[in-house]
Amino acid sequence: AAIDCYFKMFWEPARAEQLPSEIREVYFDMVVNHGQGNAVKILQQAVNNKRKPANYIDVDGGIGPNTIKASNGLKEWELMVERSGFYWNLVFKGSKYKDRTNQVKFIRGWIRRCFKLDV
Repeated sequence: AAIDCYFKMFWEPARAEQLPSEIREVYFDMVVNHGQGNAVKILQQAVNNKRKPANYIDVDGGIGPNTIKASNGLKEWELMVERSGFYWNLVFKGSKYKDRTNQVKFIRGWIRRCFKLDV
């Protein structure tokens, strides 16, 4: 069934079971919707947002033991905030507020998805 497919195609390869239970659902949704590499980069950046630069982990899109260990203590809302930053980066070119891509039409739905998964 579909659940088995998602488990084999997304959950297992993304190593979601090894992450803290609080962030698994959001992480899994990101894996399905953004691809595993982007989901892991969002996770890694969310981890780094809580650290001093000397303790940053690599934002390389690889879900290895360092990322899994570093994600301990990460709150769901912290991951959601970083995910919203991912969406805004899809819309804005560089740092110019008025210079938007054609993706702007999706931003409201994307941001709602960040904070409410049943959208």
